[in-house]
Formats: sequence, C-alpha cells, structure tokens
Amino acid sequence: MKLGTQRAIEIQNKLIQFGAPRAQLLTQSKAYDDPLVPNTTAANRAKNRRVEFELIMK
Repeated sequence: MKLGTQRAIEIQNKLIQFGAPRAQLLTQSKAYDDPLVPNTTAANRAKNRRVEFELIMK
C-alpha cells in the first residue's frame, strides 16, 4: 500500500474513532495526481504531504 493511501486510511480511522459515520467518509490519495506544488524540492514534497477535508452540508 502506498504511503499516501496509508495516510488517508489512518485519518479516516481516527475520524471514525471520534464518531464520524464510516458511510459518510470518502478516502482518497491524490499524491501524484493533484500535487499542491511541483514535487521538485524536498520542501515542496513536504507541502504535498497533506490531508484535505471537504465538508458537504445536506
């Protein structure tokens, strides 16, 4: 399993421990598909190691 996927699953599991319903969570790793900045330096790679949340109110 890739590191980005592992990171996403760990965050999802933590949210579930805090009471978030599993059925309402979508976990994705976009490390290579959607970098925040180009992966050209160590500092930029660190910026790309991130977790993003999107809250959708119904």
